[in-house]
Amino acid sequence: MSVNMPLNLTKETIEGLTYPEYFQRGLAYFQEGRVKDYGEVGDVIEAVVVGSEEYQVNADLGTLEFNCECPAFHGEFPCKHIVALLLAKVFGHSGKSRPEFKRPQ
Repeated sequence: MSVNMPLNLTKETIEGLTYPEYFQRGLAYFQEGRVKDYGEVGDVIEAVVVGSEEYQVNADLGTLEFNCECPAFHGEFPCKHIVALLLAKVFGHSGKSRPEFKRPQ
C-alpha cells in the first residue's frame, strides 16, 4: 500500500533535496523567468524550463517523484530544471499559465 504525503515545500526544503550547485543554477533559472507553460493537477506540477534547450519537467509532490528530459537528470536528485520548477511552485510561476496538462504515466 502506498501512502502519499504531500511535501511541505519551501526554499529550504528544495535546497536540501539536491546538490548545492544544482540548487544555485535552478534558483538562477527561476529568477531569470525560464519556467514556462506551468501547470498543476493535484500534487503534480509540470512546466517547460528553458536551459540550453527547452526541457519538459514534472514533479509529483505527493510521492516525491521527479522527471526531466535533460541529460543531467538521472532520477536520484533534482536537476536545476526541477529546482526551478519547484521554486515556481513556492514563489509563483512565471511565463504563460497552463491550467491543465496530461498527468505523467
